[in-house]
Amino acid sequence: MSGKKNRGGRTGGPSTPQAGNGKGKKDEQETPSRVQRMMASLGLTFKEVKDPRARRGQRHPLAAMLMLLVQALAVGRRVLRHAEALGRTCCAKARRPRG
Repeated sequence: MSGKKNRGGRTGGPSTPQAGNGKGKKDEQETPSRVQRMMASLGLTFKEVKDPRARRGQRHPLAAMLMLLVQALAVGRRVLRHAEALGRTCCAKARRPRG
């Protein structure tokens, strides 16, 4: 574990860069990371959660909102407005043409 401190002041953890594992870029792109596997698993779990909202109040899928909240908390956003801004930023980047 690295001795550098991350944003939360703790050592180690997801915000601290880890030493390479000796694999090339090709291997890193093909093999999902532990975090990617965890997020995929959470996404599947969130899809099973029954949505308690009235049909009229459902603008966005509940699973997508829960995933956004988890991601926002993971990057240090502790206020719902900040999580909402993160969602807008991610959506805007996803809509931009690549190339």
